[in-house]
Parts: sequence; structure tokens; C-alpha cells
Amino acid sequence: MEPRVYSRRRLIREATFTKADFERITQCRRMYNRLGFAYQLAFVRLTNKFITQQPFEIIEEIVTFTSLQLSVNPDGIYQYKKHREAVSEHQEGIRSYLKLRKFEDAEIELLSQFLMEEACRLEQTSLLMAKAKQFLEEKNILYPAESTLKRLTSNQRNQARNYIFTRITKQLPMNLAEGLDCLLIVNDRKQSELQLLKQPPGIPSPSAMLRLLKRLEYIRSIGILQIDLSWLNNNYQRSLSHYAQRCSADRLRNLAQQHRHAVLICFLWQTYKDNIDFLVDMHDKLITKVYNHAQSDVDEHLKKHRKTLRRSLNTFQTLRSEEHTSELQSH
Repeated sequence: MEPRVYSRRRLIREATFTKADFERITQCRRMYNRLGFAYQLAFVRLTNKFITQQPFEIIEEIVTFTSLQLSVNPDGIYQYKKHREAVSEHQEGIRSYLKLRKFEDAEIELLSQFLMEEACRLEQTSLLMAKAKQFLEEKNILYPAESTLKRLTSNQRNQARNYIFTRITKQLPMNLAEGLDCLLIVNDRKQSELQLLKQPPGIPSPSAMLRLLKRLEYIRSIGILQIDLSWLNNNYQRSLSHYAQRCSADRLRNLAQQHRHAVLICFLWQTYKDNIDFLVDMHDKLITKVYNHAQSDVDEHLKKHRKTLRRSLNTFQTLRSEEHTSELQSH
């Protein structure tokens, strides 16, 4: 028995029978056959695959939900599982009824092409697996065994990686390849240039801006900007860059040359763009800081002279009043 894995909301959404479903189910003569057919129908809609027959796969919540819709005893499933021939016939009937396609050579080729395209955009195997399942469902193709799906996904991912790494490294002149490997050399301070490039931009200040400018100049001096990555998906570029960000210089040195160089190129390109953003942001913050400081000085200056201005105005008002009084007395 499998543990409970389907919520009631999902069962209602995906395993509720339509009028056409009930008409098809009632074509089965015996009650246990109706229950078994309905159970398999609900199962394939929920999982996009058929039950395994050896041993017979029973998921209690699907059986219960199915029996409630048919108003039959759920225990009939145990009688149904003894009739292997009927189980197989029902699977073929359901496949025809739902217009489902078996996972055969044409479907393998279709999925492989799709995975190759997606693998040039996504690095993570888990995301590729999810995309593969979504693709199969949209094309009404039944899932193969999980191991088969993993193998196909892994193969296409590896082919895509080889294609991407080869295309990137084909652009590398010899001096640039050597420059990339120099990033991984640990200096006397036990730090590599790669590690220095990973350091955060720091608090906005003139010295921090100078450090960013030196970093940009250093990346340009390597010659990285002559490598065209416009054809490579941004998500994939960032994924390779994040990999370099997480890895030590020692770990990167142990990668195959094409893989290592592709990762470092994506890292340098991403670091270059990020540092330009940091530089612009830091400049804005420093200008705002100077403006606020100047505004504060002006406010403080006005505050200091406010009393003097007020006294001058009071004196002027007093003089005006005395002058007016004198004029009245003279008349």
C-alpha cells in the first residue's frame, strides 16, 4: 500500500468522473470490474501512467474516492486485481478512450528534442525533469519508468552542456585561456584572483568606487569582453556563474578544461555586469549623501541665523511703531 499522497482538492479536480466517463464505466458488466476500470481511469488522470500489475498497485485514497462516486464497496478492488487479463484490457481501453500515446520511439525522439532545447536554457536536472513531465502531459504521452525519464534527461543535459562548453571555448585565443587559468593560482596571501573578484563591493565610498573601477579594468585586461555570449540563455549564464561563485579555486581546477573555462567566462561576464551595476548604484548613493549633507548644512546655517533675523525684524517693527507715534504727536 502506498502512503496517502493526494489531497481531496486534487482528487476532486482531477479524478471526478464526467457523464461520458460514467457511460464508459457502466459498459463493464460486474461491479468489481466497474470499480477497477474507474480506479485505473482516475489513477492515470492523476499520475499520467498506468498502475503496475506485479504487485498490483493500490492507492487507498483513489480507491475510496472512486468507490464513493460509483456508490460501490471499495473492497471490490481486491477481487478485481486477481483478473490480470481484465486489468490489461482495461488499460488498453482507457488509453484509447483518453487518446493517450505510448512512450515509444517517435515519442522518445520528440521528448529528446524538447529536452535538448530546454537543457540549453536550464542547468538543474530537477527542473528539466519537471519540464519533461509537463511536456508529456501536454502531448498526451504516458510517462515512462522514472529511471528511463531520468536517463533521457541526464543524456540530453550532458549533450547540451558539451555543446555549450564547446561553443564557448572555441572562441578562446591561447593567451585568454592562460589568463583564465591564472585566476585560480593562489598567491602568497593564500588567495586567488578569483576569490578577490568574489568580494562584495563594500560600503559606498570613493575608495570603494576606485576598487570597483580597478576590478572592471582587470576583467577587461583578461580579454573576456571579446567572447560573445549573446547566444547563450541568461538563465544558463547565471547558473554557471553561480557555480563558480560557490566553488573554491581548487575545485574549479579539478574540472575538465572546457567545463572550467566555460564556467569562468560566464562568471567574469556576470561579475563585470554586476560591478557596473554596483558602480552606478554606489555613485547614486554618494551623490544623494553629498546632497543630503549639503541640505543639512544649509538648514543648519538658516537655523543659526534665524534668531538674528527675527531680532532684526523686531527692531525694525519697533522703530516703525515709534516713528508712527512721533508723527501722531507732532500733529
